[in-house]
Amino acid sequence: MKRLITVFSIMMIVAMMLAFAGCGATTRATLEDIASSDTELAKTIQDGIEVPAGTTAKVTFSGDSFDVTYTFDDALSEDLEKKLVESFNANADSLKEGCEAAIDDLQKQTDISGITGTIHILNSDGKELWSVTYPEQ
Repeated sequence: MKRLITVFSIMMIVAMMLAFAGCGATTRATLEDIASSDTELAKTIQDGIEVPAGTTAKVTFSGDSFDVTYTFDDALSEDLEKKLVESFNANADSLKEGCEAAIDDLQKQTDISGITGTIHILNSDGKELWSVTYPEQ
C-alpha cells in the first residue's frame, strides 16, 4: 500500500509537470500584433505611403504581412482600366525595388523576418484591377 501511494504520488507530480510545461512558453509577436499595439509604427507606415491624387490608400496587417490598397475615387472606364494594368505591369520592377526596401526596413525595425507586402489597385466600385506581392513567391 505504501508503495502504491508513492507510485501514485510520483505519477501525479509528473502529470502536473507535463500539464504546466507549456505555461511559460511565449509566442512570437507578429507584424499585425506590433502594428495593433504600436500606433506610432502603424501611423508611420500609413504616412509613408504616397497617395496619388484621385485615390485613397489604406494599410492593413495580417500575421507577418501587410496590404496597401489604393482605391480610385472615380470609376474608370474599361479602356482606362486596361491601360492602367498595362502600365503597372510595365513598371512592376520599379515598384519591387521600393517595396522590398520598405520590407527590409520593417524587418529591421520589428526584428521579424519573412514579412510580405501586397499592393492592391481597386476601381471605385471595389473591383481589383491589379495586385502584386513582394517579395515575389
